Amino acid sequence: MWRYTDGLRPDIHHDVNMAYVTTYMVTVNRAYRSERGRKYMRDDFQRKRQMQQPVGGKSSQQPAKRPFQGPSKGPSHQ
Repeated sequence: MWRYTDGLRPDIHHDVNMAYVTTYMVTVNRAYRSERGRKYMRDDFQRKRQMQQPVGGKSSQQPAKRPFQGPSKGPSHQ
C-alpha cells in the first residue's frame, strides 16, 4: 500500500497508516475522511479564535504600565 500513500501530506499519511488497508479504495476513503476531519478541526479552531477577539478592535486588556524609573532627580527643595 505504500505506493498509494506515498504522495499524501504527512499528517494524512500518518492517519491512513494508522490502520491496515488492503485496497486502493480503502486508502482513498481513509485519506478523504482524514482530510475532512482535519478541515473540521481547523474551522472549529478558527471559529473559537474569532469568538475570543474583542469586538470593534478594542482591547479588553488594561494598558501596559510604564517601567519603574526610580526616584525623580528634579531640583531638591531644602
